[in-house]
Amino acid sequence: MPKILLIITLMLFGCTDYSRDIDEVYRFIKLDSDNHVIVNKKEQIVYQDVIKYKQNDKYIVGLKEASKHLTNSSLEWEEEQAFGYFVLEKDSGKLSFFDKKDFFAFVQREQINW
Repeated sequence: MPKILLIITLMLFGCTDYSRDIDEVYRFIKLDSDNHVIVNKKEQIVYQDVIKYKQNDKYIVGLKEASKHLTNSSLEWEEEQAFGYFVLEKDSGKLSFFDKKDFFAFVQREQINW
């Protein structure tokens, strides 16, 4: 009996939805095994395949990489949003993409612990 309870408990906790608030406006949501998005209360802001993000008072910065699983990557979304490093201005909702060099210069200037 204890083994059955343990198995049921592990199954329930293993199937939990992984999402968390970034702040009072933005939320990081897991769609499936390696597919994450950033949304605000009204719309999806950063499309799928967000693998890492950090923030300060003004910005959310992060990295999008193509999914390892073809079922997670949508050609429609790839055309609308690039992969790579991004900066989201919290106040305006403006999303910008940077090459690696410019991204790390921005992160250092804004004192975001990447």
